[in-house]
Amino acid sequence: MAEHHNLPVTFHFSHDYCFFLHDQLVETLKSGEKAGIFSHCWIPTEGEEFPPEGLSGEELMEWLESNGQKDVVYVLYYKQICAAILSDMLHFIYEALSCSAKGKLTVAYALLRKPLKENLFYLEWLLAEPGEMLEAFDGASLRARSIDKAFDPAKKVEVISKALQATEHGHWIDAKFIYDLRYNKEFSAGMEPLFQKANHLITSFRFMETERSNFNFVFSDEHSWQSQWEGIYSFLPILLFHVVQVVEALIANFAKRQSDIDFTSLRTTIGMMFWLERGPHAAKSDQLRGDMKKSFEAAGLSCPDCDRKIRFDDNQLLGLYQTNQLSCDNCSWSVDLGAVETGNL
Repeated sequence: MAEHHNLPVTFHFSHDYCFFLHDQLVETLKSGEKAGIFSHCWIPTEGEEFPPEGLSGEELMEWLESNGQKDVVYVLYYKQICAAILSDMLHFIYEALSCSAKGKLTVAYALLRKPLKENLFYLEWLLAEPGEMLEAFDGASLRARSIDKAFDPAKKVEVISKALQATEHGHWIDAKFIYDLRYNKEFSAGMEPLFQKANHLITSFRFMETERSNFNFVFSDEHSWQSQWEGIYSFLPILLFHVVQVVEALIANFAKRQSDIDFTSLRTTIGMMFWLERGPHAAKSDQLRGDMKKSFEAAGLSCPDCDRKIRFDDNQLLGLYQTNQLSCDNCSWSVDLGAVETGNL
């Protein structure tokens, strides 16, 4: 369980869920690296040349391209971008959550800005339009791969929408809402106004003007801190859940998990369902509950002791999410799923 330090009790469930999502992404990255999924084995066919010994990095990429193996270069780019962008993103998220728990909210918002506005978008773009993204990444034009210069608001929403559609749960949430949370300066309930205030002592844009006789966040009191915590925990779980779905969809394009039943993924969905039902976004939990029910029904899990089908009511689901334990309500059987390898890459 994550440490809470100065965090008010009302935000503990949200904070713990954010760290759960962070830790799931870390495990995905680590198990993927251990399994070697971010590398690519290319074996030349008859008549094709082998690259000279000792070539690596940029030199190897140039050799492959000059020898008609551009598709191999793009496969390598795809995998390495996934790992590198995600790794960088997780460093910022971890420190942001740690700072939030300690009440260092200006630092928390400053740290969240880059991973949510930049890292996440490049992952969404890679999932939504891989050909365009890789071509821009490989090209000489910085403008073509600059989020601010190459994408107007409508195009950003389009990319986010395509990325959502490619994930397990599809459009479980509106793409425009995901955009507004991260980019829309006029969306007063979103995170962008707070990103700006955390990074600038004075802001003059409409809806985020610095008050008279004030500097942004510098003179915060307990009321301000409460509002700033609400800004984080009202939306960050949604965005991190979205990150998990995007990363899982990207990796599914070149790797497969060992187990057909990925209990970590199910726990992720359960946690989001309970989080949504506790807050102002309760209506958005209906699709997740339906998707989760289908997953359990498809698995057809029965108790190995009494052979009775395991019933997944709310108590069972909450216990599975919080303790990683599966139990039978008809007998005393239970299993700690943490001791069972499920869903590794």
